Amino acid sequence: MILSIAPVLITRDGVEVCPGQTWRTYSQAYPGLCLVQSLRGGNAILHGNSEVVVPVSRMHKGRRGWALVQAPSAEYRRLQALVGQPVHLVRGARGRTEGPGHERRVMARLDSVSLNLVMATLLQDDPVASTPPHNAGEQGTWHGYSVVEPMERLQGGH
Repeated sequence: MILSIAPVLITRDGVEVCPGQTWRTYSQAYPGLCLVQSLRGGNAILHGNSEVVVPVSRMHKGRRGWALVQAPSAEYRRLQALVGQPVHLVRGARGRTEGPGHERRVMARLDSVSLNLVMATLLQDDPVASTPPHNAGEQGTWHGYSVVEPMERLQGGH
């Protein structure tokens, strides 16, 4: 049996911290909601209005502390598992089968998933794209998780 263990750190309140979680901070330095991007050493790399590195030892309840708001969504976890792999990006207007901006699938490598954005590098040219990127090797950012489809879904099983 093969076990896959995602990186997890534990706060002093006993709460597990892992990528994909949403936390609320009550700190004056960076108030609001933050998404845990990754864990490095004993730190959580968070993204809200900007990237913030916070020691997990400081992520605890309190007047200027932290509170877990939401666990990672199933869709976020699914896409995190695809990072670094080839995928199909769905580009263009959904449902339009021909003409400028028609719906098409373009091969790309999924580079990262952040908040509600996906970052990818094209593996093939997309000459009918109306917005960059257009050429293989170029990187881009797309809004929403629905733009990513695993390669195997289109190559065999549904």
